[in-house]
Amino acid sequence: MKTNVKSTLIIFAALIIGAGIGFEISEISIQKEFDKMDAFRKPQGFVHIFDGIIKPDQRQKPIVDSLLFRYHEKIENARMKSMDVVSQIMDSMRVELGNAIDPKQKATLEAEMLRMKKSHPPEPGKKR
Repeated sequence: MKTNVKSTLIIFAALIIGAGIGFEISEISIQKEFDKMDAFRKPQGFVHIFDGIIKPDQRQKPIVDSLLFRYHEKIENARMKSMDVVSQIMDSMRVELGNAIDPKQKATLEAEMLRMKKSHPPEPGKKR
């Protein structure tokens, strides 16, 4: 095999390996961000995140944590209300689109919206 071909293959292999490593690092980084967002939605995680930012001393901690738990509940209630509004808007869109599209398109839309609902189950204790 000629030297040029070998060099090209080595460079190409290095690029593929580098892209693979970069992709894996990116996936790990993205997963960490999703984990942080998930923790933020849970009361203990929310308090832990803000305790890490504020760093309250032993005297402040009970007061700060009490405030953080209370505000977490308010934020979570607001998020749930907004999700209810989004759900109502999506239902309205589905109904209006149903009047403008043919039966095959409507069936496809219904199936996809059902799949979307199943992929985002309601919060514990919350009905759909």
